[in-house]
Amino acid sequence: MSVIGLDIGTTRIKALLHDEQRPDLPVAAAQTPVIASPDGDLRDAEAVVHVARECIAQLVAPLSAAERSRVDGIGIASLSEEVVLTDGFGLSVAPMPTWYATVMRDESERAGLNPSFSWSKLRWAREHLPAEAVDAVRGVTSLAGYVAARLAADATPSMEYSHASRTGFFAVDERRWDAQVFETSGWSAALLPELEPSGSVLGAVAAECRSAWGIPATAAVAVCGHDHLCAAFAAGVRRPGRIFLSSGTSEAHLLLVDDIGGAQVPEHVQIGRFVDDRSFYLHAHLPSGHLHAHLTQLTGGAERLAELEHQALDEPIGANGLVCTPRVGADPGYSVRGLSAHAGAASFVRAAQEGMALAAWDLDEALAAHAGETASLVIATGAATANPLWRRIRASAGVAPLEVTEEPELTALGAALVFRAVVLGEDPEPVRRVSIAGEPDETEPYRRLRSARIGMAGGAPEEADR
Repeated sequence: MSVIGLDIGTTRIKALLHDEQRPDLPVAAAQTPVIASPDGDLRDAEAVVHVARECIAQLVAPLSAAERSRVDGIGIASLSEEVVLTDGFGLSVAPMPTWYATVMRDESERAGLNPSFSWSKLRWAREHLPAEAVDAVRGVTSLAGYVAARLAADATPSMEYSHASRTGFFAVDERRWDAQVFETSGWSAALLPELEPSGSVLGAVAAECRSAWGIPATAAVAVCGHDHLCAAFAAGVRRPGRIFLSSGTSEAHLLLVDDIGGAQVPEHVQIGRFVDDRSFYLHAHLPSGHLHAHLTQLTGGAERLAELEHQALDEPIGANGLVCTPRVGADPGYSVRGLSAHAGAASFVRAAQEGMALAAWDLDEALAAHAGETASLVIATGAATANPLWRRIRASAGVAPLEVTEEPELTALGAALVFRAVVLGEDPEPVRRVSIAGEPDETEPYRRLRSARIGMAGGAPEEADR
């Protein structure tokens, strides 16, 4: 049997076929629609539905009738903080801010909430949508929940726990909405949707879609979770103590834990429910991607940086005394000290990689301490993991052994695998991972280097903020 995994991402929407009888993973993709505005990028949810349908149509077009007949359903993952306001017919009322649009930051911070959470998008909508649009609102859901309801027959949009965890008004430990916090966004709590575990089925695929795609009447539609969490599930983050490291524009770190009872975390660390409906996660970011982009600019471009990274492999641990310390928060950057005649361009590049590696070590150790957990394995994905210098340093300077996965479509695959696990009751295999062994003589020097830097800072290093 087979499952379609749908990944609604920031820049691309991807439909992937996970078929037990095929060794490959066919994918169809298209650009995620976005609308520029003075307040930042907005997302038209109905336009997203249109592109999602087109991607699925492109995916199944080359399949034989027999292959289409094996489709059990569609599992959907999406970027998490984006929400959709709906009318009495379940249709989108107006475009809403993207997850990365910086709206209502001051108001969010005054409310004690992360400005990236859904609360800020809702507060923006209450203050900026036309009166007729506000009057038409009868419900709210996640972007994934909206797309699922539009692909399913007679479905009412709901919201599953992993998306709810990123709203700012969900009581994670109690699996319930915090109506009081929601209403501070300016909307009535009567709009709040039903809460469901990840992988819950909204209904069978709508007849119109089913007919166009040639898939069975029994095929179901399910919202499988937050994109990052579905990717972690596909990568094999399924045991407490495992850390998922995703390197992109920001370097996301997610620690899986059994329980969060009594956990007290700083505001830059988020807690939520994982897509297996039994585990929790702690989540925080480092600005690695921003710093890499700056480093590329400073060194004269990607080709020159690649040359320096190759040379940096021969630089000593400690980069000839050059120390690069990441600065995190709203204005990510880094501080540099120890410049001398002994430290050239390759030393600078190595110092930057070492600084991020040690910051990641600090962050992972802090996440584990907040949860009372022991980090057992770091599973990494993303473009940075193919870099030999990154691998060399991270394998020796980290909180736990390192494995990497090179599967390019982890999120879409994760949506399909969560569907298999929850809807079909299977135990799907995670993707293949490669163990990256550290150099035997480098682990201890990095421990000493890290201790020395903590000592110079006069205490624990600054932790990451999103």
